[in-house]
Amino acid sequence: MGFIQAPASEVAGAYLAWQTAIQNKRGVDIREEHRHGGLQSAFDGLLPLTSVERRRSVFIQTMSDWTAYFDNGVMGSDPMPVVAHLCLQQGWKGVCATSVPNSFDAKAGRGSYRSTQWEIYGPSRTEWLNVERTLAASNDGGRWVFVDQGAKLPFEQVEFYQKKRIQDRFTPELLESYLKEMGIRAFDEDFYESSEGHWLLNKSGPHAPQMQSYTLEESYALPGGIG
Repeated sequence: MGFIQAPASEVAGAYLAWQTAIQNKRGVDIREEHRHGGLQSAFDGLLPLTSVERRRSVFIQTMSDWTAYFDNGVMGSDPMPVVAHLCLQQGWKGVCATSVPNSFDAKAGRGSYRSTQWEIYGPSRTEWLNVERTLAASNDGGRWVFVDQGAKLPFEQVEFYQKKRIQDRFTPELLESYLKEMGIRAFDEDFYESSEGHWLLNKSGPHAPQMQSYTLEESYALPGGIG
């Protein structure tokens, strides 16, 4: 999930201007549509899901000063490039959050490894892009990796970072707690129920040669798919 601390109308507008300058060169048009409805309505607008190239993005005004971002990648959203670029370009604050439960089935050879990640982006360049803070505990194909970079925030429970098992150093519960400290109730559906609605951006025209489209049901059968 991606979050940018600015009104959704402004974030969607900045994204549209940025992508139009890029996509028009390859004959791709981008249409912006302002919709109302909750989280399910926003997700329905992302269908069908696509591989290789993401064709639909949605910016949801939350019940706060944060805008939520999702795209229609069949393997799940990839908010980092969008959040990082817009924050640097527009002088905003952004957050990327990943909470993937372990669903890997070794016999079937499909599913996902557990990963919990939290990244904060700012308006200025840092040693790595404009990332101000990174915290992650992820199963990287069977090997657990812990990342702790950047200045710690006052609300962090740093005692967890010393636990023996890497998967215990940064848990989904801790991620949820940190996001709430920032004013983001990422895992509460009513957080996305603002009367301002959401903005759907849809690309049409030429696409990557290897791109394929999937229904939600079809994605369930893919190794690493969102199902």
